Amino acid sequence: MTFDIRAGAKLNLTLDIVSKREDGYHNIASEMQEIDLADDVSVTLTPRAGIRIECDNPKIPTGIKNVAFRAAKLFLEETGLYVGVKIVIRKRIPLMGGLGGSSTNGAAVLKALNHMQEEFQGKCYDDDTLRGFAARLGADAAFSLVGGRAKCEGIGDIITPLPDLPPQFYTIIQPNFCLDTREGYALYDRNPNIERKSANVFQDVYNDPRINAICDRLTAHGAKSAVMTGSGSAVFGVFESADAAQSATELFPKDDFPFRCVAQSVPAVPAVKV
Repeated sequence: MTFDIRAGAKLNLTLDIVSKREDGYHNIASEMQEIDLADDVSVTLTPRAGIRIECDNPKIPTGIKNVAFRAAKLFLEETGLYVGVKIVIRKRIPLMGGLGGSSTNGAAVLKALNHMQEEFQGKCYDDDTLRGFAARLGADAAFSLVGGRAKCEGIGDIITPLPDLPPQFYTIIQPNFCLDTREGYALYDRNPNIERKSANVFQDVYNDPRINAICDRLTAHGAKSAVMTGSGSAVFGVFESADAAQSATELFPKDDFPFRCVAQSVPAVPAVKV
């Protein structure tokens, strides 16, 4: 039995850190938006026990460090199903950009296995249970189960769906460097009262002139707004037309900005019944 599913990336339209928790994690407040930039994930149940991952990007780990692997392991442990799982991932979402690529793969695996469990056993987990599983995988995985546009709070596990925005287009630019999420949280912990100048607190705590320059270039080209997504390093500008968004990608030479694309918001329509 095989199930194919689209695993959509996300943008943080806004992102703030609310507080540090006693367990060391941080409570956040973020408005997230699913976009049509997506990985393709195929999940197959096999008679041979074990979890196998194949991916067309050799930089992606295929063992326990892969969120999709951990999602399958968690689901099998919770259900007690004694089956094998083969996961094939075709990557389009760039790595370490703040676009939720690993989390959305994990959420896709949870959705697929839940759907196949219903086909196989006539039962499946409800939305709340599945979101509880997702919260154990990472901060963005719970949102990836819901998609569309939503307010995300807590450690990313408290999801409140929001009405869809009017259609808009996003120029997404990722430079040829990455930013460290742990460092970002550490910088915030040293100065939690930092002045919020952008829609993303990580952009403020990093205050990286290279990121700020990308945002300035996008707004100078007509973007309604431009901000870093997640903990970076990808930046997006908001445009009213696909042509304007596409034109903005040409401002950034590929040698210095290896990932450039135009994406559109995706409405809140579940990819599978859960």
